[in-house]
Amino acid sequence: MHYLIGERDCDGIARTLFAPGGAAAPLGDAANRASASRAYARFLAQLQPSIPMQPEFGVVLIDDSAFENAIIDAFYHESPLDDLPRYRDRTFFENGPEYRAAIAADVAWLDEAMSRFPVHDPAFWTSFGFFVNYILCPYSRYSRGGSDSAAIGALFISRPRSYSARDLYEILVHEFTHTVMFLDEQVDRHYADETLMAQPDHYARAAISGTARPLDKVLHSLVVATEVLLHRDHVLGHDGATMIHPPTPELLRNMALTIDSIRELAATICSPIAASTSSIAAPGLSPP
Repeated sequence: MHYLIGERDCDGIARTLFAPGGAAAPLGDAANRASASRAYARFLAQLQPSIPMQPEFGVVLIDDSAFENAIIDAFYHESPLDDLPRYRDRTFFENGPEYRAAIAADVAWLDEAMSRFPVHDPAFWTSFGFFVNYILCPYSRYSRGGSDSAAIGALFISRPRSYSARDLYEILVHEFTHTVMFLDEQVDRHYADETLMAQPDHYARAAISGTARPLDKVLHSLVVATEVLLHRDHVLGHDGATMIHPPTPELLRNMALTIDSIRELAATICSPIAASTSSIAAPGLSPP
């Protein structure tokens, strides 16, 4: 959401949560960044106490199975909006002794690769270093990477050595956007009725996978897709090959289909309400 809503508003989401009424100094200011990072860590520790607190600015790359498992346990939390069986599959992650050497190599490679990114977009990577506390690299049976609303500030990248620099950049943008969206959901209640959203006949079309999913996943996919395109526009360009996200023309078409899908869902949900209220006139007025 760095380009979609702007650096200042991204900072404002966090400040609303941990320092309401506090100073609005930008996170690019090093002195403010240190104190803001400590306040952010205290907020997250209250919200998700099972995850160790990271009070310093910057991303910590994890190569420790016990530490990984503390975060992985949070990834497994259940929600009525879990629409895919893999969310409840306790073999989703693999990080046992037989994987430790490979994970250590992945973490070292990722650390070196990420060190080359900030020069391309310093403001974004400052925001990334504030909002993202931990990255872990367990093997995953299902996914290249991910984040979770029960483990805000943590994300995983599986087998990062298999990605090009562009793919890695885009997957980090992708998960950063989810992270800020999770925080915005803490500020404002985005969804009025999760039980209704969990019903398959209220699903819409996701922008990246193209599959029918609950509305929260669909909105996340639309925001992520928008942010990926904006990063291509500002930094990466639109011509490079990528295996993480579709090419720009395809992604644009998918986003248009998603918007249409959301509109169709809104019409379906709202039409019975409109029909039931169409004959109600305001005081002193006659119905048309």
